[in-house]
Amino acid sequence: MRKNNITWKKAGYVALFYCIAILVRYYIVIAEPAFIREWHPIITGLLSGISPLIAGLLLIYGFKRKLNYSFFAVGKFYTIALILLPIVLFSLSEYIETGTMTSTLPLMISVSILYGFFEEFGWRGYLQSELSVVKPIYKYLIISVLWYFWHFDFGLDLSHFFSYLFVLGGSIGMGYVADKSKSLVLPALFHAFSNIIFSNVIFKNYIYASFTSTLIIVAVCIVAIIGVMIKTSRQYKTSVVT
Repeated sequence: MRKNNITWKKAGYVALFYCIAILVRYYIVIAEPAFIREWHPIITGLLSGISPLIAGLLLIYGFKRKLNYSFFAVGKFYTIALILLPIVLFSLSEYIETGTMTSTLPLMISVSILYGFFEEFGWRGYLQSELSVVKPIYKYLIISVLWYFWHFDFGLDLSHFFSYLFVLGGSIGMGYVADKSKSLVLPALFHAFSNIIFSNVIFKNYIYASFTSTLIIVAVCIVAIIGVMIKTSRQYKTSVVT
């Protein structure tokens, strides 16, 4: 009986999280009050993904809910290095391809990573912590459905079906990365890479690297992330054994 009470309690917190995330998202993106429309598109684009962060923080600090993931889970050095890597590589790519290096591109890559962190703190950080008692594949499936409808862009046609499959793939992939690394940053980086490749509205007019260069840079960053995950996983196993 106690187990059922805990399950229903967790379901209640998940529902509360989702209601907050949906309402804040609706207010910023759909209702879009006049004062928000007057802000710079980069700011409004960044704020469009902030509701999972707000909802997660409210549940964690307001209701003392547990967070199983952390910012520096793979170590401060590796975390900072992995954040800086795409910023440096895209800046170098811009210089090689255009002969100039501006502050705009590294700023936009940083904004992309921050946007990814806003969303991933809620979806992978708080929500996966709350659903930790659920089998991983079911956990990822539940989050994919919630995440999909949170975008307020859904329908019954083929394009929306493929859109959901993309969200489902992201939920499984980034969910797995979060579970294995216990990091909030690594899934945020994957989220940022996805947005960069598919020209997210936040920075589509600010990234001048060719598509080929973009794919190469993202591939290098992903290999670096996988390498860090393998290395830190081995270090953890060694420390447990000793």
